[in-house]
Amino acid sequence: MYRFWDETPAYDRKGDRKVKNNEFVSQYQISVERILNFLVKSGFGRRKVNEETIEYVQIDGNLVRQVKPEDIKSFLISFLRSRFLDEDLLNVIHKSTVLSEKSFESLPMVDPDFRDHDPWTQFVFFQNITWKITSGGIEEIPNSKVDKMVWEPKILKHKVRKLEPMFLVTQDETKKYHLEVRDSSSMFFRFLMQTSRIYWRRELEDNLEDLTVEQREEYKIRTSLRSMGRT
Repeated sequence: MYRFWDETPAYDRKGDRKVKNNEFVSQYQISVERILNFLVKSGFGRRKVNEETIEYVQIDGNLVRQVKPEDIKSFLISFLRSRFLDEDLLNVIHKSTVLSEKSFESLPMVDPDFRDHDPWTQFVFFQNITWKITSGGIEEIPNSKVDKMVWEPKILKHKVRKLEPMFLVTQDETKKYHLEVRDSSSMFFRFLMQTSRIYWRRELEDNLEDLTVEQREEYKIRTSLRSMGRT
């Protein structure tokens, strides 16, 4: 049912097999019903935008793109070309009057789920991966296995990878929070650290009062190196 054409031998008026370039010639007929079935299996369908508007779409994994009737016909032609099928078959597709919007109106309606968040989760779509972000962290999901749909223009044009944690937040027995920097090689992370140091005076002046001169200098050097990413 995926093969949307029939091939039979072509004969001339005398009943002899037609020959072209020393090869027997075939004649082709296409089946609209099988073309529709092939298009459905290739992700094509119709989507209701509002009461007056219906659009054509193609779903590829979790990616949804808007298409026009001429795009659907071009898809069929590209499919045949990619498999180096007979030129006569391609010409039948080119000349066919049944491959029009009137026929494509028989494609089934689809309703992709474009919700990319809920109260606990946010999905972010990239070229190479999808991130499922929760309070517990980031889960990387292959795009082919994501059950959330996204419009093609909404894909972020970046190839990303998840890094190891750059800092660790802990609590001591007094419920006081402590921040341990593990990797400050990122310039943007160093920028965040420096612009977030609203207690710099307490850190660099008040907390140094009880230290020796050597300890103060050592602390200043370590702080300077950390700001430059040389931990």
